[in-house]
Amino acid sequence: QAASYMKRALANVPRGDPEERANDLTQLALARRRGGRLDEAERDLREAIGIAERIGALEIASTAWLDLGDVAERRAEYPTAFERYFRALDLIDSLRARQSSEAHAITAFASRLAPYEAVIHLLTKLDATSPDSGYAASAFGWAERARARALLDRAGGSGVEAPRPVSIDEARALLPSPRSALLHYSLGDSSTSLWVVRPQGWRLYRLAPRRELAARVRVFRNGIAAPGVA
Repeated sequence: QAASYMKRALANVPRGDPEERANDLTQLALARRRGGRLDEAERDLREAIGIAERIGALEIASTAWLDLGDVAERRAEYPTAFERYFRALDLIDSLRARQSSEAHAITAFASRLAPYEAVIHLLTKLDATSPDSGYAASAFGWAERARARALLDRAGGSGVEAPRPVSIDEARALLPSPRSALLHYSLGDSSTSLWVVRPQGWRLYRLAPRRELAARVRVFRNGIAAPGVA
């Protein structure tokens, strides 16, 4: 039903508004992806990418490449999924370079971490089936990159140097004592990853996605604020 409404919306997009058409195509593809109509979704997304890249609408193009990666992931075509996620990341970096002087745009960059989240999610999913493959350590590296990127974006070009992401072994070496532990979280819409890092070793846990965790955190905070009624 959602796809039907989106098709009607597309039919009413003015001919001279390619950006709106590209955006509506990504929304139509979303409805089709969730309905399992992957071939149709891929066709819509490729059309959206063609329009968006032609007119320089990099934000829409990045979203479409990210969604194309999801199509490949749903088909279990994992190398293709990674290639598409990396393409989305490249476009986001190009957009950052273009808007680096716009303070109002810089504050919005923190919301452009979805490609990082997609890469981390896929790596941790693959780790569940191949735990000795190195996927979990690689996912930690991507989580560090995302954290560094978010810090720079929030700094808003105020002269903060780019932090160097550390590997999981470097993180182990930085811990001050055998009794220390680092809890490194990567929140995502599909799942959340938690690395428990100790000098002796580390372990990855997959937790609930962002929305479910947020609800639990709200309940916990409310309980702390009013312990007598919690």
